[in-house]
Formats: sequence, structure tokens, C-alpha cells
Amino acid sequence: MARRRITRREIKEDRFIQFIYSANDYIAGHVQEILIGVGVVVIASVAGAWFANSRQASDEAAARLLAPAQTAMQNNRTEDAIPIYQRILTDHGGAEGSREATLGLANAFFRTGNTDEAKRYYEKYISDYGSGFFGGGSDADVVLLGAESGVAACEEQEGKYLEAAIQYRTLAETHPDVFLAPQFLIDAGRCYQAAERTSDARSMYEKVVSDYEDSRYVRDARAALTML
Repeated sequence: MARRRITRREIKEDRFIQFIYSANDYIAGHVQEILIGVGVVVIASVAGAWFANSRQASDEAAARLLAPAQTAMQNNRTEDAIPIYQRILTDHGGAEGSREATLGLANAFFRTGNTDEAKRYYEKYISDYGSGFFGGGSDADVVLLGAESGVAACEEQEGKYLEAAIQYRTLAETHPDVFLAPQFLIDAGRCYQAAERTSDARSMYEKVVSDYEDSRYVRDARAALTML
């Protein structure tokens, strides 16, 4: 009886059957690992959805708290605003409203004369939401500059006039095109005067007059020069 030649199709079918058996053997021997892997994927998907929903809920809760805190600040009820800002940062630290709460808390502590806490939160704002002290560029975040000048203001309130003057001056020289620059020069001049550095104070006021002649701070600078 003649032997029948096995066709290519039959060879492929045999290889496929062999593969199926091999796969079945592998699955039988590694079923626990496979189930764990599938479980990890499912858990990751569920966790991702949960995190998104949780983040949205946290953002909404922070926003609801932020409104009365800002209202309290506008109505000069600073002591009422402080615990609300603190609650936002404690309970909803990663929420969108935490940025406003950080700066709001710094401003609130500054109003109450607690310069240590005010400085801490100004510096936290700079660290968390800025590129660091005195980053360059004329398009700098004005709010960030406000926080940086807040640190200088704390130094001034604590009687560290020379340190404050240097910080104000650095802000003005690093951001000469920002509309706050002449104000920073005025602030620097005032602190230099308090530190009995009259020549430095004079140079600050003169720079306002020469470089920012169209600004509303020129009058203040000229008045300060007559007092030196």
C-alpha cells in the first residue's frame, strides 16, 4: 500500500494543535500567576477610575471651602479665614484650590503679624508652585513675584532691613519689565534707609525716576529723595 504524502496544510494544522497543547500545559502550570496578572490589570484600571473621581471630589470640596475663606479675608475677618485655609491644605492638599489656600494662608498670617508662619507659607508657595527664588524672565508669574516679595516684607517687619532691601532689589533687577519693578525699587530704597544705607537708598529712588519715568511711583521716589 502506497504511503500518503502529508500536505503542508496538515503540517500547519499539526503544529497548531501542538501549540494548543503546549499553551494548555503552560496555563495549567502557571494559572495562579496568570490570574494574579489579570487581577493587577483590573485593579489598576479600577484604581485609576477611583483616583480620578476622588481627585474631582477633592477639588470640588476645596473650592467650596475656598469661597468663604476668601470672603472672610475681604471682610477683614482674618482669624476666620486661617482655619479654613488650613483645612483645605490638610484635607485637600492635592486639590486645585490648595495653591490659592497656600498663598491665602501666608497673607492671612502676615495680616495678623505672625511673620514666621507667613514666611513659611510664602516659601511653600514658591517651592510648590514656582521655579524658585528670583527666576528670570519678563513674563514671570506676577502672583509668584508677590509671594517672593512677601518673604521680603516679612524680613522687613522683623527688622531685618538690609536682608529685605537686598531681596526687593533683586526682584526689581531680575524682572525689570514687570509693572511691579518700580514698586520693588521703592521698597528696597525704604529698607536701605532703615538700614542706614543712604547711598544705596538714593540709587534705588534715582533708578525709579530715570528708568520708570511714566510710572506712578516716580512721585514717591522724588519725595523720598528730598528726605535723604
